[in-house]
Amino acid sequence: MKCQECQNEMVKFKKGYVQGWLCQNCGWNILTSDIDEPNKYNICIKDVSDDNIDVSVIKTIAQIANVNYLIAKKILTEGNYYIQNLNDTEIEKLKKANIPFEITEHI
Repeated sequence: MKCQECQNEMVKFKKGYVQGWLCQNCGWNILTSDIDEPNKYNICIKDVSDDNIDVSVIKTIAQIANVNYLIAKKILTEGNYYIQNLNDTEIEKLKKANIPFEITEHI
């Protein structure tokens, strides 16, 4: 790919969540976010006291773990339930719902 400013060859690069093309001669670049490889996490849900379990918390676990509401409530009350391949959005949902969890592995 040729630079639009100086016509030198551009170099493709990727750093963190950013990727694109960079002209090493003049610094002109084209950037985009890297959405092809989002963060993935494996987590362990910790047990939650019955006082802190309401319908919205059960619904959050049911959606994230892809289980029905009865199983979601069991996950919350018994704890030590592992869920794999969660993305950043799902992690934020757990935090927002105040569901205790531990990241066991960042994939």
